[in-house]
Amino acid sequence: MNEDKNKRLIKSLIPPTVRHYIYSKIVRNKNQTEFANYILNSAIEYSKNINGDAGSFDRRLKHLILNSYNDCHVLIQDVLTAFMPNYEKDLYQFYKNQEYLIFYRFLCYPFRSDMSCYFFPYQKALARFQRNDILDYGAGIPYGLIYSLLNNRKSINSITLIDLDLMHLDFVQFLINKIAPDIKLDIYRLKDTESFPMMEGKYNFFFGKDIFEHLSNPLNNLKELITYSKPETICYFDFQNKGKKENQHLSPNIDFLTDEMIKMGFKRGTMSYGLSEFIRIM
Repeated sequence: MNEDKNKRLIKSLIPPTVRHYIYSKIVRNKNQTEFANYILNSAIEYSKNINGDAGSFDRRLKHLILNSYNDCHVLIQDVLTAFMPNYEKDLYQFYKNQEYLIFYRFLCYPFRSDMSCYFFPYQKALARFQRNDILDYGAGIPYGLIYSLLNNRKSINSITLIDLDLMHLDFVQFLINKIAPDIKLDIYRLKDTESFPMMEGKYNFFFGKDIFEHLSNPLNNLKELITYSKPETICYFDFQNKGKKENQHLSPNIDFLTDEMIKMGFKRGTMSYGLSEFIRIM
């Protein structure tokens, strides 16, 4: 009994962030660890490619990323929301003011989070069609796509990414061209979060995570997105409600978009890792 009490006491003395990191290291599988290190090493390579001081990774930044805990981006958001008048009407500038921290935050994801929410939908979707034309909406660093290019690129025919014109997209372009220079890649860089680009072609796999809650009228953009779908298409979208309206979450309650997908001819499949599957087969 005393031994259990001592263990609980010791555990209570360990800072929560340290406990989280230790636990994350235990549950992270070998594939994700290798993938996370690949992303970090690629970021170092990218830094050298643009004549940046890659030594900063070896000194401070690498330590921060590996430990994956930093509140800077939260503090910057709080400052911007307090002192950037009407920031919701110019979210691009809101993001532009913190693009380096956003890039840093994306680089942390493989070290601090379970990547299954990115990997699994891609693995399942790419197994459905022999040739996949992919559209990743609000791509960020598209980890599911990158992992698939490294492990299962044979079924990937073309890639289209839509995101804000921020520096992480330069890294994504560098990384995809390095891994798969033979695959057709189109990147649409937006300077208005509400806009939707004019595109050519049709797609049979759509992925959209943490995107629709950032739009003032997410249904308009969803309808525009689906106009570029092939008759037989699979989609993975994050339509979970995000709570209250705050910071860049302009439309936090988006679960109604599930019914809108059904109206557009899709059947709802399983939900995996917070992402809803929608399938249309003619």
